[in-house]
Amino acid sequence: MRILLFLMLAALLPIAQASTEDREFASGDGMASLLELYTSEGCSSCPPAEEWFSQLRQNPLLWKQIVPVAFHVDYWNYLGWPDPYSSPEWSARQREYCRLWKARSIYTPEFVLNGHEWRIGDNFSSGSNPGVLKLKVSKTGEVDASFAPISQTGGPYLLHVAPMACGVSQEVPRGENAGRTLHHDFISLALAHAPLEVDSKGVLSAHLNIPKEVTKKMDAVADWVSTVSNPSPIQSVGGWTK
Repeated sequence: MRILLFLMLAALLPIAQASTEDREFASGDGMASLLELYTSEGCSSCPPAEEWFSQLRQNPLLWKQIVPVAFHVDYWNYLGWPDPYSSPEWSARQREYCRLWKARSIYTPEFVLNGHEWRIGDNFSSGSNPGVLKLKVSKTGEVDASFAPISQTGGPYLLHVAPMACGVSQEVPRGENAGRTLHHDFISLALAHAPLEVDSKGVLSAHLNIPKEVTKKMDAVADWVSTVSNPSPIQSVGGWTK
């Protein structure tokens, strides 16, 4: 009986160890493009865009050249259905892009690639080589990142980390999508920021924590670097956390 118990514990040990492993991600030599989707459950024209966005899960370029993240805006909530994934912070981010582009208005669905308006069918690649971004995420939500920029003239730099949920279904009883069941991927659950500062080894690094209640819902993570004065991504990295 003791031998059987020992064998059972021994068999379970590797599984327990694997479940506590940190996830580590690193960008390649070229730029991994951050593809943002601004969307809303209160927008009747958004589901087709989200269906296309979900197809990125099977795209071989995912995490290598494309790092997707969906921001649900809150400015359509007045139409009768408050999108549970919406945030005024995401709307403010979209408006900041609008200000930088000197555009007249914001809209959904809208794609933004590396800080520029993008449409389905356009190229994903930027062709640039900004440097290597590395990320380590623990099961408890601790995040450590480092960035080695090619150019030494930029900065100061800011790290952004978006924990994301995938495979989400939501029944919408009211609003423009009333009676529909919507399906979402790469939903931003939060957005954490930290300055990248030179550490004792001369490396640009940052540390932050994702809240525990968010970590439990997290299926993937998107991470990118920008300058403090401009939200446009310089380099991105991401991957599955489950």
